[in-house]
Amino acid sequence: MIPPIFIIILLGLRSKNKLRKIIYFNLSVIPITLLLFELFIFIKQPKNNTIYSGSYHSNETATGEKEFLGYGPKEDSSFSVSLIRKNDKVLVFDALYSFKDGLRTTKNNNTSSNHHISLVGGSHIFGEGLNENQTIAHYLNHFSDNAYNISNYGFNGYGTHQALNVLERKPINNSVVIYYFITDHISRAAGKALWDIKGPCYEFENDSITFKGSFDDNKLIKENKISKLLKTIWRHSHFYKSFFDNQYHEKDIIRTKEMIKKMNRIATKNNTRFILLIRDHKDKNLTKKLNELLYTPLKKSNIEYYYTNEIITDLATNLNDYIIIGDGHPNEKYNKKIAEFLNNKIHQQQND
Repeated sequence: MIPPIFIIILLGLRSKNKLRKIIYFNLSVIPITLLLFELFIFIKQPKNNTIYSGSYHSNETATGEKEFLGYGPKEDSSFSVSLIRKNDKVLVFDALYSFKDGLRTTKNNNTSSNHHISLVGGSHIFGEGLNENQTIAHYLNHFSDNAYNISNYGFNGYGTHQALNVLERKPINNSVVIYYFITDHISRAAGKALWDIKGPCYEFENDSITFKGSFDDNKLIKENKISKLLKTIWRHSHFYKSFFDNQYHEKDIIRTKEMIKKMNRIATKNNTRFILLIRDHKDKNLTKKLNELLYTPLKKSNIEYYYTNEIITDLATNLNDYIIIGDGHPNEKYNKKIAEFLNNKIHQQQND
């Protein structure tokens, strides 16, 4: 198969019309420039060979197709899987994930407690790269002397749409619902995640947020192997990462805002406290945009939220102390501080 760029150049060489020749050659400049840009960045950047292994990797029981949520652990079984990450043969983490009824288990959980906490969100609340005694869920019970019955609905790659879908479908008889938000959830909720083709699709229509089925159900052109491959190449290109990554559209931010507001309404209707944790973005221009379109409107709606960089005051200056080095996800020290803060806030209201 001849690449399109060579076809364009060939047409330019064979064309006898001067105008067409100019058009063909000018068109060929675009892909050539992109190719040179990719080559320059590839040579300039240090190489990092990331290898994942373990029984979690490519495991249909853990990450296969799942009704409503798109993908995730099976709900009718209990199992444990391992995930190992190495960067250039250097061990980054070696973690064990255990699941029961489709949720990550918490070993120090108090299933007989009347104080029920539901955790929703993505890999940060799930505990990517960490064992069960290193997660936010574990430390919530650690600091409360095992006072809580915790359901951890978080999972790697999930976003606001999965969090909302859980609250819409599951009976809410909780004391507290905690949603951990990162800015990438905005694009995930818009159906732009490469791994989440069949996740729950929500749209803001007629002043209300409405479930529309799966992302795949709402596409005119269904995803196939070729389109997925092209999209993957494009998203992983240095050009995309340099100029298009972290560019959140106003419509997508507003959709996310309305989804969070609906989560709060569902919780309030069921006499449940809703707490939003925000891992703020380091980009000042993006933070300004999010303040205007997301955080300030949420504050006006009386939604209780906290920034993680205000909970952990030295997070920005000592970031490496709070992340898994070589991976970037929060580490045990980070989760311990977040859980202690949350437990104090929960107890503070209970004692008021």
